Amino acid sequence: MKSTVNKFDQLDKGERTALALWRSHQDAILLCDDLQARMLAQDFKIPLMGTLGLILRVGQVGLRPISEVRAILNDLPKRSTLHLKPSLLQQVLASLPDK
Repeated sequence: MKSTVNKFDQLDKGERTALALWRSHQDAILLCDDLQARMLAQDFKIPLMGTLGLILRVGQVGLRPISEVRAILNDLPKRSTLHLKPSLLQQVLASLPDK
C-alpha cells in the first residue's frame, strides 16, 4: 500500500494545492473531482464535494431553480471536461424533484 506522502506526491499540482490550502481553512469543504485526491481526502476525513454535489446543492438551497439545475446537469457533458459516467448523471437527474 502506498504511503500517504507518496499518494500526495502523485497528485497533480492543483489537487496538492487544494489539499494544502484546506489545511489552513479546515472549516471549509474541499471542492474536488479527482478520484485519487478524493480518496486521500476521505482517508483524512476532510469534508469534500464534487461538481455534481455542488450543482445539486445550489438547487437544494434555492440559489437556482431546479429547472435550471436540471439544464446545467444535462449540458455538463458537452460543456465540461469532467468525466462522468452517463449512468451516474442519469441517477443524479432522476433524484431531482419535478419542479
